[in-house]
Amino acid sequence: MTSSTPIETPLLWLEDVARPEWTDGNGHMSAVHYAVVFEQAVSALLQRVGLSYRYAEETRRGAFLLDWHITFVREVMEGARLTFPTRIVDMTDKAFHYYIEMRAGEEQYLAAVSEGVELHMDLDARRPVPFAPAIGAWFHAAVEAHKTLGPP
Repeated sequence: MTSSTPIETPLLWLEDVARPEWTDGNGHMSAVHYAVVFEQAVSALLQRVGLSYRYAEETRRGAFLLDWHITFVREVMEGARLTFPTRIVDMTDKAFHYYIEMRAGEEQYLAAVSEGVELHMDLDARRPVPFAPAIGAWFHAAVEAHKTLGPP
């Protein structure tokens, strides 16, 4: 991905369905599975922008989760279609802040929100390091594009 690639507003890189094994004794999706699917949404983001496992192996750089919050808004029932509109809220030369909504059902109601900060790390020194230029440029372009969506 390059900084000249048009930035979707918001990013829509993951869809899923609430599976039977994700439900708990209350008949709705369990909290642990909200975390699982939000992590899958972040993984899809990392892969698409070039922060893949291959990147980590080749460069000895990777993304570490620094801060993460999930806010539960409305329950999700088995079989509900899930989408994850994602925006990049802010960035520095070594980190980015994301905001992901979980939308559910045919009406795509807001079910939950995940917000987090990922650090770009040197895997040997175990310290934050600046993004590669192309990745940093993409995050900068995404922040600018996603400002048009208004505050999360």
